[in-house]
Amino acid sequence: MSELTREHEAGPAGEPERPRLLPDWALVVLLVVDGVLLGMFGLFFTPLYTNGIPVPMGAVLSCLVLPWLVARTGEVDPRPAVAGAPLAAWA
Repeated sequence: MSELTREHEAGPAGEPERPRLLPDWALVVLLVVDGVLLGMFGLFFTPLYTNGIPVPMGAVLSCLVLPWLVARTGEVDPRPAVAGAPLAAWA
């Protein structure tokens, strides 16, 4: 199916789907860049302290956001190598 027809096919309730603002490859690149930024922020936020208690905020942030990035990338391109690209970029 061509991208033009896929962008305008009917949604689940028969409503027309909104046209995408970015092509699929650009969205995958954006999600991979988000994975890189998440890895950098995870390193910066790891040594935080809350009331004298070390709290690994970098790990908490990564555990919450990284599965979401992989899932969204999997919606764009279901191939495992592409869907796992944000995880590879984070590592």
